[in-house]
Amino acid sequence: MPVVALIEDDPLVRVPLAQGLEDAGYRVLAAASGDQGLACLEEHKIDVAVIDVFLPGRVDGVGLVREARRRNPGLKVLLTSGRPLPIDLTGIAQFLPKPFRLGDLIGKIRLAIASDDLVGDRDTLMRAQQVLEEFGKVAMFYAALRADEWRHHGDQEECRAWTQISRAVEQLQVAQRPPGFAPG
Repeated sequence: MPVVALIEDDPLVRVPLAQGLEDAGYRVLAAASGDQGLACLEEHKIDVAVIDVFLPGRVDGVGLVREARRRNPGLKVLLTSGRPLPIDLTGIAQFLPKPFRLGDLIGKIRLAIASDDLVGDRDTLMRAQQVLEEFGKVAMFYAALRADEWRHHGDQEECRAWTQISRAVEQLQVAQRPPGFAPG
């Protein structure tokens, strides 16, 4: 059973999300502050951490991500906030703006867990997830088009990078499909 650390200070958000994630088959370890979240991440093997950006205590959500990644560079993190993520923090982790539906959170968690099985390095996977979020169903087409564009311009390195992104987008799309889905 995958383990999700849910670090959210608002009990009106934390409690129902924890219940919903447990109902979806996850083991949830909940924390109400950055300090509690750091202790949780240190004491348990976590598959995905869902962290609110603004947390009480000496460690806020961004500090928590940085400290957790220093200790565990491969930790998968989803940041949440009711405010836009400052531009200087884009790329630190996947971002899910509040309010969001439980299904959206579960989808992001599934993608994060599935990324263990995906081809490509962390940067390629992050770029693939960004392309998928921006372009949806046509993301793979967009990435393949970019690869062809760079091939046409003679930049083999960019062509190779976009080809890898295209493959990662395809794998992410497959990971998003519900169980038993048969393309038709």
